[in-house]
Amino acid sequence: MFTRARSATTPNIQLQEVRFYGVSGPLRIGFVSNPGGGSPKNQPVEDVIDGDVTTPGSKWLDNHFRDVGSSTLFLELASPQIVTAYDLMTANDVPNRDPVSWEFSRNLGGGWILMDSQTDFPAPRKRQAWYTEGQAALGFALYPAPPP
Repeated sequence: MFTRARSATTPNIQLQEVRFYGVSGPLRIGFVSNPGGGSPKNQPVEDVIDGDVTTPGSKWLDNHFRDVGSSTLFLELASPQIVTAYDLMTANDVPNRDPVSWEFSRNLGGGWILMDSQTDFPAPRKRQAWYTEGQAALGFALYPAPPP
């Protein structure tokens, strides 16, 4: 769930691509949805997993971000896999729409487990750039520590 964009006044949030990684490399995401979101027909949520990282218009845009106060992407792998890391790619325009705060959770037996949380992440200013360009993807422990 994305909770903050680079600019607190932007009504929208956007990404070019989301990528998951497993122990052997990139994983195929088979389904995505954006419940409560609102995307223009030419920038649907499906664009965030289409593998197109070069076409400027192939991005996801949620026009309901400010109204709802957050934007959720539900991503489902094409087959059961262990996700060890993830990465996000900035879209082609408007850096103020870049997500900078979010929570990454996974569903386990019908309940949600927080796997990673980022607050004020330094999203790249470069357009169509991976958030972790030149460094390791955003990773997390496969199973979070049990509560104290």
